[in-house]
Amino acid sequence: MLGTCKLAAALVFLMPGYRLLKEWAYAGIVILFMGGFASHLLVGDGPGQFIWSFLFGMLAIGSWVLRPATRVVKAFNTVAQETYSHPVNFLCAQRVVGLLCGDDQAAKATVAQLAAEAGLTPLDGGPLCLAKSLESFADLVRYLMIDGGQGVYLTIG
Repeated sequence: MLGTCKLAAALVFLMPGYRLLKEWAYAGIVILFMGGFASHLLVGDGPGQFIWSFLFGMLAIGSWVLRPATRVVKAFNTVAQETYSHPVNFLCAQRVVGLLCGDDQAAKATVAQLAAEAGLTPLDGGPLCLAKSLESFADLVRYLMIDGGQGVYLTIG
């Protein structure tokens, strides 16, 4: 049973994405190996028996600490979908702003380039913690477009 769990955790670690599942896999592996280490100590086993549990437990902790940061950029939700039906050169001429938020500068640069290729003028909205503000702004835009009678051209011009 434990071997199956170790194999499942190893497969989760190799899969891209699935952040929450990886957190659980890390927790399970650390509990498994450090529990084995503690069990060996409690029954009086020598270093030959507990060293591997300890080393693999520490390796799992080190792997978790050194894992790459999440690269999330919030973008594209403050522009009406109808905007994208216009040609790119029209959107560029109108300077339609595409707001984006994120903590990883390289990821933000990639998303800004994608926004520019779609005809938007990328505007850095700050760190990812401010992404909730973009949601509120998008709600305001939708309200003005639909209930406020401004129509789909609110974000153009």
